Amino acid sequence: MAEKKAAAKEAKEVKETKKPKTEKAVKDEKETKSAKTTKTTKTATKTEKTEKTTKAAKTTEKPKAEKPAKAAAKPAKETKAEKPAKAEKPAKEEPKKEAPKSSKPKESKPSFLMYKGRPLVRSGNTIYYGKMNEEYVALFQILTTKEEDGMTIADKVQIQIISTDPTVNPKDRIIKKSDKVGLYAAMEIGTIWLERALAGRLQAD
Repeated sequence: MAEKKAAAKEAKEVKETKKPKTEKAVKDEKETKSAKTTKTTKTATKTEKTEKTTKAAKTTEKPKAEKPAKAAAKPAKETKAEKPAKAEKPAKEEPKKEAPKSSKPKESKPSFLMYKGRPLVRSGNTIYYGKMNEEYVALFQILTTKEEDGMTIADKVQIQIISTDPTVNPKDRIIKKSDKVGLYAAMEIGTIWLERALAGRLQAD
């Protein structure tokens, strides 16, 4: 009995396997097959594209021309001239503030030759020695000249000590006078007489 039951089960299983498949099962099988085919085609196309791109890259890449060794050893003159640097714009200088001008005009001091602290002024053959704001000045009159070593020098010189008071008569202004040979000797005596006259110790002629 057991053997008959087992044979019956096997017969049923065979019949079930031989039954035709449903429409849904058939559609599912077709969809899976189509998906597999599309995947395979896509991968094939990708591989073809990659192969083409690699071939194109290899064909486009040209071998770099090696520069000769001499080109590296070119003199500095052949190098390209560097562009000159742009000159920087100078900073704007601030205008200097001028000091306020004083209303008082500057006194222009005349430049005189000084001798022993007093001005010495010459006009032709006449030399004035002293300050006009003082009481007396010395006057040297060159009377004669002579040639010595190709130069003209004073020979005979007259010395006068005169008063600067304008109210006094010009003839009376001369306090003391004398004649000397040589300008240096005359000036030495004239400076001594002038200092004595200003000190009130000069004896009038």
